[in-house]
This record gives sequence, structure tokens and C-alpha cells, in this order.
Amino acid sequence: LPQTRYLALADGEKMKCFAHIPLPAIILLILRGNDVGADQPQKQQQLRASSPGPPRLKHPLRVFVLVGQSNMVGHGAITQKDDAGNEKNATLEWLVGNVPEQYGMLKKQPKQGRSNNTSSVPSVSASKDEWTVRRDVLMACNHRDDLRPIMSTHGNLYASLCGGDGGQYQIGPELGFGWTVGDMLNNNAERRDKDKILLLKVAWGGKS
Repeated sequence: LPQTRYLALADGEKMKCFAHIPLPAIILLILRGNDVGADQPQKQQQLRASSPGPPRLKHPLRVFVLVGQSNMVGHGAITQKDDAGNEKNATLEWLVGNVPEQYGMLKKQPKQGRSNNTSSVPSVSASKDEWTVRRDVLMACNHRDDLRPIMSTHGNLYASLCGGDGGQYQIGPELGFGWTVGDMLNNNAERRDKDKILLLKVAWGGKS
């Protein structure tokens, strides 16, 4: 069978052609097609005028696509203890405790009578109870080796959701990006309640 190709035309449509047709013939077909459809823009305007189209959303969904390799996967440690049992420098737990004015909002304040989870590798369900959940920022991702055409992990953004490879308790750039973009675009209480931001992340270390 001849190899199928698609050429993008000036009006954004695609024309199907085959590899065995000489290029000059293809160009001639395009030129003749443009001559025949010279009144096409006018017809399109008339069609738009007669059709109301889909309603505009009062509260938009802003979508950001995060794609990359290992740096996009993200292997930032949320918690890691040294031999003496102290939190190592620059983990997320250390930053929350030592630079609270900049990172303190990432973690929920502990309730009375409830101890913090101090395990070096807590479960994902336990981590969601510990970390602040952004109700206005949605997150969806696929982990390594998951090539299905669906987003297998999704939810509201919080530390450890979609960070690292599957099953790892880590963070990637989606955490800081989501908080920064959310604070900038949804800078008041009404917007945070109604306007949503969606982060779609697909990353696999060592792949192009």
C-alpha cells in the first residue's frame, strides 16, 4: 500500500495524499483547491454567524503540560533521617521546619492529640493527611512503565502526589510549579473556590 501523508493547508485543514504522487502535482492540487474554495472564508463566517457555538465557561480550567525525563520525574526527598535520627538538610520536612515563612504552608498544622508521621517512608495515604491539599490545583500523571492512554494517578495537588517513580515518597517540580501558578492566577478566595488549574505530567527518566 502507498505510504499516507498529510499536508497542512493554509486554512488549518489537512489534505490526504500518497507518497507516489510527485510533489509538483501535489502543489498544483493545493493551488487549484485554493482557487475553487476562494469564497470559503465568507461561507465559514456565515456558518459561524448562524451557529451559537458552545457556551463560554465563566470559570476557566487552565491546563499546563509537564513533560520531560528524570528532572521532570523529580526525586526530591520529602523526609530522610541521618544516623542520629535528625532530618537531613534540604528535605521538604527540613525546609518546612527551618524556613516556615517560605515552606510552612505546604504542610498541615498538627491537630491536638495527634502525632506527626515520623516514618522515613510513610504511605501515600498517610502523607496526604500530613500535607496541605490545593483544592484549586488538579494533578494527573503516569509513572514509569505505564504507557496506557490514561492518567493512572490523579487528584488535588499535595506533596508526594506524582513525585518520583511509582511508589516512591518524593516530590518533583509539579509541587512548586503548582503552588506558584495557583497563587498567581487564583490570587483571591473566590478564584481559589471556582477557577481550577490542571497539571498533566508525563515523565520517564532516560527516555527521549
